[in-house]
Amino acid sequence: MDKLNVTFTMVYWNLVNVYRVPQSPITPLARGSGMEKVIRSFSETNSLALIPFDSLMEESKMLLLRQTKPWMKNYVFGAFWGDTGGNLFGFSKAENRVWLNEKSFRFLSENKVLIDQVNYYEWLKMCEGILSKAEKRVDNLSAVLENITKRANLDYFKEKLNKLGKNETCFYCGKRLSDGAQLDHVIPWDFIKQDQLCNLVFACPSCNSSKNDKIPSEKYLKKLIERNARLGIESPDILGLVNAAKLNGVVDGWHPKEK
Repeated sequence: MDKLNVTFTMVYWNLVNVYRVPQSPITPLARGSGMEKVIRSFSETNSLALIPFDSLMEESKMLLLRQTKPWMKNYVFGAFWGDTGGNLFGFSKAENRVWLNEKSFRFLSENKVLIDQVNYYEWLKMCEGILSKAEKRVDNLSAVLENITKRANLDYFKEKLNKLGKNETCFYCGKRLSDGAQLDHVIPWDFIKQDQLCNLVFACPSCNSSKNDKIPSEKYLKKLIERNARLGIESPDILGLVNAAKLNGVVDGWHPKEK
């Protein structure tokens, strides 16, 4: 539940505080939803207007997350659970966790791309309706919503990976890395839409650009699983995620060009 709170807070923070896209009608008597009020108050109190979530100091993030967590538990998980009749997922506020049954997990995995498209379409309609009443315009609103979870940079993850073990060669081609080393999402970000240490590796610019939004061949997936186990990085079922991505049309089997 804590991880979901981080993602949800990041989305709301960037939408409300950076892009100024309200998520509920704003009137003279109401400043939006409870989550929006928390974010606006925190931003104003700490003079953090227009600063992306990823650029906040860790101390500020922790303080913000403590304030958003009660709203998540009571008005996000609980409301969505009720809207879906309790059939999609289970959650426990006391145990601070969320779980899916096998059918729900399979349905979400096999239909992720379609669900994403429907979600963005309905989200876009909702935001356009709110903005029209507020007489406010946001250029490229569809792009803002689709890319809202992207981080400004991955420096935090670079530092963390280097602390676990110095990375001097490209994960894919083995070429020695220069100062221009990049981080690559082994399972493409377009499918997961989340930055997770277990799915990030150092890559040279050539491999990172060539691989793009594809899944690498099996030997690199096994290498990633071994890397995570060796460095003690908590990891989900990598092969399970890959199978779900392939079901959603993500191209697999990529490998670097022979030098």
